[in-house]
Amino acid sequence: MKNMDIVKKSKLIYSGELILFSAIFLVLAILIVTGVIAKSETFMHIYHYVTLAGGTWMIVDFIWIIASKKRQLRASVIDKVLTLPLGIALITFDIVALSVADLTVNPVYHKFGLFGFFLYITIIYAFEGIYHWFKPIPGFIESILREEEQRKLEAEQATKEKEKEPTENEEK
Repeated sequence: MKNMDIVKKSKLIYSGELILFSAIFLVLAILIVTGVIAKSETFMHIYHYVTLAGGTWMIVDFIWIIASKKRQLRASVIDKVLTLPLGIALITFDIVALSVADLTVNPVYHKFGLFGFFLYITIIYAFEGIYHWFKPIPGFIESILREEEQRKLEAEQATKEKEKEPTENEEK
């Protein structure tokens, strides 16, 4: 690890995090579809409103990145494109469930709906973990390099201050 530069280390950590999230969502998907994780009726009601807002945000975020050249330079367009179908599916899932009273609290509807969403999220995170190793997000690399430059400047200032201290003490 000592011979790795800061960018390579950061890419490894970021890609590793994405793949770890992928594994976590896969485990959750399996636990949901097998019925190990059970949901209460209150959870199911709250879930629909939260995911309705989340799905809407995914669509708004996609439109924002497409419309803003500045945002395209700092974020990954492919990440937003991959989450767009999830946002549309969440909104559709929630509208159908809220329109049909029995589906709002139907455990089978939720079990397979959540399984599908979590499986899709698993695939997205696994893909992004591999993709961003080879093509990192531009804003991510830029911020890593900026932080490394700032650390170097602070280290240089600290060494200069240490060099000045003995000469000042010697004069006294």
